[in-house]
Amino acid sequence: MTKRLFIFLLIFIIPFMVLKLQKFNVESPTVDPFDFAKEKENHENYLALFEHPEEEESEEGDGEAVAKVATNEAPIELTTEELQNGYHVYTKKGQCVSCHGKGGEGKVSQESPKLAAQHDWYLEKQLIDMKSGVRSNPKMNIYLKKLTEQDMSDVAHYLSLLPRK
Repeated sequence: MTKRLFIFLLIFIIPFMVLKLQKFNVESPTVDPFDFAKEKENHENYLALFEHPEEEESEEGDGEAVAKVATNEAPIELTTEELQNGYHVYTKKGQCVSCHGKGGEGKVSQESPKLAAQHDWYLEKQLIDMKSGVRSNPKMNIYLKKLTEQDMSDVAHYLSLLPRK
């Protein structure tokens, strides 16, 4: 029995393994040297995404400052306290922008959905359901603890005005 196994290995398995090993090509990976200046510039560009919008005078000339948020298609004027709070919650307080993107476009790599141009009532209901535990989302629980009902309403309204991407 062992003789047959040995003959089988010699005839079939060993030549097969030799052929596979001959085709196996080991390539050393190419690694670019670390460039501190380039990494620093990348980091500064990343931080620039989170800067506060500049204040501009409104077109009416009534002296009221209106913050503008630039998106790819059109700026959104934050003319009301609710929109300003929604923007603040989305970018700073709730840290939503880190997962859902600057324009609410979502991020496939983090499995975060697109939020831009959704109905405000729908977004608000989802936030309330996640906070109350009706809808389970462990990633969001950390951020929702900090938000009030007014914050959730404001951020939902802000996101509904963002253009679809």
